[in-house]
Amino acid sequence: MPKPIPLPRIRYRVVGQDDYMLNIDVTEAGHFVIDAGDYTSHKPTEGTLTRPQAEELVALFGQLGPPREHPARI
Repeated sequence: MPKPIPLPRIRYRVVGQDDYMLNIDVTEAGHFVIDAGDYTSHKPTEGTLTRPQAEELVALFGQLGPPREHPARI
């Protein structure tokens, strides 16, 4: 069994107009939950990243640098 790829914890949240929201949460172990909708009873999508997906995320984070908050513009 291949050794898991360590990931940074990913928490991404966007709140838009008309109560639309998007939450993405990825754990260090690669389990993810994506909850997109309008605060109604939509079931979130969840699963575990494949090794190639985890490798791609690690490479992308290397290019982007450390995470930072982007405040909403009004």
